[in-house]
Amino acid sequence: MVDYYLIGVDGDTRIDLSDPESPIRLTVDPEGLDGPPHDPAMQENVNQGGAFYKGQQDKPNQIKLLYRFGGGIGFDSDELMEAAITWRRSLGTGRELAEFHVVDDQGTDRWQWVRNSGSYGGPAPSKLRSAQYVGNGGVTLTSDSSYWESEAIDVLDPTTVSNGGDFAAWPQWEITGPTTGLKIGVDGEQIALANIPAGKVYTIDTDPTLPRIMLDGVDNWASAAGRQSFRKSVPPGETVSVTTIGSADSVRLVLPQQHWAAIG
Repeated sequence: MVDYYLIGVDGDTRIDLSDPESPIRLTVDPEGLDGPPHDPAMQENVNQGGAFYKGQQDKPNQIKLLYRFGGGIGFDSDELMEAAITWRRSLGTGRELAEFHVVDDQGTDRWQWVRNSGSYGGPAPSKLRSAQYVGNGGVTLTSDSSYWESEAIDVLDPTTVSNGGDFAAWPQWEITGPTTGLKIGVDGEQIALANIPAGKVYTIDTDPTLPRIMLDGVDNWASAAGRQSFRKSVPPGETVSVTTIGSADSVRLVLPQQHWAAIG
């Protein structure tokens, strides 16, 4: 069995879309769980037959939900009205992000942050006056990202780290001082960091799309690492060594996990 649920744009409200006792439950499995739409990037040359495949552009993922509203255990009109209002507010206007989660039969929870890119798709308030109202609806949710997230690997004082995702993962670090002669990295890389006193905290993201070294929330790359840059990630499906030479009060490594599809 696969279960589906939505965390509303308020970040708190949870709507279980697989619960038979929920007034809002899916009638079929959603579309958009098997990977994002994508286009090949091809290079064509004069006098060449065909083209060279250079890669592909992965696009924002769309998830289409078809659901049944009401019925089942016999909700009264007030309960239906409350459920409809909660559903509408949880989907948001498209400006805010909700979370759509997929839990497989192994208990693995993967999610995408999604926007409401379609209409509300719910029943008109006038129909909710009937306590036995049953109707079908649908909505399309769009993720800004192409890929699915799962719980990050979080290790304190690591010696190795494993990437269970489908894409290379760039480590994030939280280092608490005092530090002395500290060098960090993965897969043999050693990046030296300036010493910090007790109670100070480095927060580091090595992802080259948005790299940063913060000291107590303030940019500190120039002072902490100078011209050094992180170049090693953890390949998908591999376990690599972790470098922590020197000393620190604590070293925490967080490795994001991203997947091509919601299941598998």
